[in-house]
Amino acid sequence: MGIAKVNVKEVFYAYENKKDVLKEIDFSLQSGKILSILSPNGCGKTTLLKCINGILHLRSGSILLDNKDISIYRVHELAKKIAYIPQFHNPIFPYKVIDMVLMGRNPYIPLYSFPRKNDIAITYQSLRELGIEYLAEKKYSELSGGERQLIFFARILAQQAELLLLDEPASHLDLSNQIKILDMIKQLSNFGITIIMSTHIPDQALMISDNCILMKEGQLYVYGDPEIVINTRNIEQVFGVSSMIIDSPYPANRKICVPISSII
Repeated sequence: MGIAKVNVKEVFYAYENKKDVLKEIDFSLQSGKILSILSPNGCGKTTLLKCINGILHLRSGSILLDNKDISIYRVHELAKKIAYIPQFHNPIFPYKVIDMVLMGRNPYIPLYSFPRKNDIAITYQSLRELGIEYLAEKKYSELSGGERQLIFFARILAQQAELLLLDEPASHLDLSNQIKILDMIKQLSNFGITIIMSTHIPDQALMISDNCILMKEGQLYVYGDPEIVINTRNIEQVFGVSSMIIDSPYPANRKICVPISSII
């Protein structure tokens, strides 16, 4: 795992021939790094993730994964490369946790075949690596929001994907579970997985990201080091909010963005 390099080149996207939702998005991300896409709600973050995942087809531009256009990959090949965790997931069936994680092995299991011993072994190993093997026999539908997110991360490990796309992974969790999920994302990066996550919370980007994009009205406003990108002027221009950027002694002297008041 962990060799995915991403290049997004002059991407435009529009729904049903209406005006562009994404306009001239252009950036690259080295393998094993974490990129946060930061913007207010409704600015195209989710749309961009779906384009990178191949769910939506571009109006123009290209998205390269390891220097190969994603449109060239077959579906099962792309499923081995990219894993996607949407913002919302409501379970329909009361699957056991072990079965939910085992679904990550689907790209490797031939049609009309059953999981092999190796698939089951990888599934349990994924749970062990995240310290949640004790949840294996529980029903996924009965877990808390934070636990469900952890199960999705275990499924990512079982899938052995190289690129992980996360749509606001910690936004609907309490503070304790937000920290757990952000720590988990950093841990997956340490495993060598390349990660692109969307968020509308500057502190999440400052906490774990190697790179950060600020988006405004479907366009890339600025891209670079989070501690350079996230400054009072850019926050004001993108979010319409006055803020302070302060230094925190913990963890690792990172910066914190403190909103003060709306200027709109």
